[in-house]
Amino acid sequence: MTSQLRRAAVSVAVNIAEGYGRYHFKDRTLFLYNSRGSLLEVKSLVSISFKLGYLKKEENDQFLEKIDRLGVKVNNFIAYLKKKHLSK
Repeated sequence: MTSQLRRAAVSVAVNIAEGYGRYHFKDRTLFLYNSRGSLLEVKSLVSISFKLGYLKKEENDQFLEKIDRLGVKVNNFIAYLKKKHLSK
């Protein structure tokens, strides 16, 4: 589970970076959607880790709060790109 969590966490950052490097709206947003999916995978794995007793409640809560904040930022970036694309 540790390696799966690491891969998912890296995937969040890598997809954001790759999407940022794309010039076309559809490509850019596709990578951001992938990033959001990986972020939800991280959230799920953190929750499972807590339920299995690998994390303390305080650690779990801190992780989930950070994950949720990053999710809001990714969603806001997607919304910004959509608005920018529609205004062309």
